[in-house]
Amino acid sequence: MSKSLTRLVDRIFEKGGLLSELYGMEYREQQHHYALDVCRWLQLEQPSVAMREGETGIGKSLAYLLPMAVHLSLTGQRALISTYTVHLIHQLNDDKEKVRRILQHLQLRPVTVANRLGRAQYISASRLLALAETTDDVASKQQLLALHKKISKQYGPHIYVKYWSENAAGVHLGDTASAIALTEHCSADDAHWYHADCEAASHADIVLTSHTCSMLYARGIPVFSRSLPAARRPLPAKEKAQAGGAFAGSGQREAGSVPFSYLIADEADRMPEAAESILRLRSSPRRISSILQELYEEAGWKSSDTKRRASLCWVCSRCWMRPAICLPIVAVCYRKSYPLMPA
Repeated sequence: MSKSLTRLVDRIFEKGGLLSELYGMEYREQQHHYALDVCRWLQLEQPSVAMREGETGIGKSLAYLLPMAVHLSLTGQRALISTYTVHLIHQLNDDKEKVRRILQHLQLRPVTVANRLGRAQYISASRLLALAETTDDVASKQQLLALHKKISKQYGPHIYVKYWSENAAGVHLGDTASAIALTEHCSADDAHWYHADCEAASHADIVLTSHTCSMLYARGIPVFSRSLPAARRPLPAKEKAQAGGAFAGSGQREAGSVPFSYLIADEADRMPEAAESILRLRSSPRRISSILQELYEEAGWKSSDTKRRASLCWVCSRCWMRPAICLPIVAVCYRKSYPLMPA
């Protein structure tokens, strides 16, 4: 296996290799060495942390993505690739076709790649249409309506807010990105492609995500293992293949049945900022109430059991919320009597 992986990766990155043959890319010695270092890390018998740095422009993304794809094709394992910026995730998406074609050329099993992004990274079709109907600028209206039609029919890069931000030439409508972004209050039909990506990520061999999601996963939150509710509109076979391609091949595995064996954290120096962003998250009292109620129900506590109460809340000194739960939510307590854990 170790010799096979190194030999296959050499065929990709060497002078006159597949990158040069199929895409006309010039040979980069630093990229080649970087890819071989990734191979050595993947072949270690014991789990380990490796730190690898490379200069800008040497092709680091391909240097870890292609060796990882070859390794997963040979082993059937899964990997998580985490980044700080959404821009880098979309850049990796641009390389998915290279992964598919090179694996096919090497006669290896296809590897599926899917995105797991936050709702706010997707365009809401209904909010997009509402914005189009309220604008008086004819050119802007035409662009918005054309994008709405495209989103309603097919999967592609245009379903993401980033696409609009990069292609909305000549549109002057203020902060359009936030005005058309998907929110938790949007309908299931509106969140169709968001759900498609989530479903694909629960099966895929490689999942592209943010540092925030990878940290939540490390804390035991099932960000990638559970299937989210399907949209009402059925997902056509062609779009299933486009949404990460994770519905075919290895995607036949049960959602979350195979845990991730590897984590590659690109832009790892931004991890502390991602951790801080999690701590800054805020939620409404109603949402907090809903989350706490779910936790109590999962633990088997009855809603009528209000006799056993913990100490008074350390935040407001009035409600009966468990201090260990109240404090981590940034001193936001909800004055309501909850069923509490036994003392």
